[in-house]
Amino acid sequence: MSTLDLKTRVIEELHKADEDLLQEILDLISFETDKTPYKTNSAEKSYITEGQNQIKAGNWFTNEEVEKEVDQWLEK
Repeated sequence: MSTLDLKTRVIEELHKADEDLLQEILDLISFETDKTPYKTNSAEKSYITEGQNQIKAGNWFTNEEVEKEVDQWLEK
């Protein structure tokens, strides 16, 4: 599908969308096009430091371990 076809289809769908969906789309477009670097606040910096310390201490899980645990939770 060409860019023009995609734009046409998006515009057609926008005409059908309700206000909530339009706001979500606008938020997504704003997020995707914003070039301003994200600035972490003090709480986020603290969480990052905590995570780094956990990694240094060997307190981490592989992706496979986490997926297995989630699968077990979902079975209950």
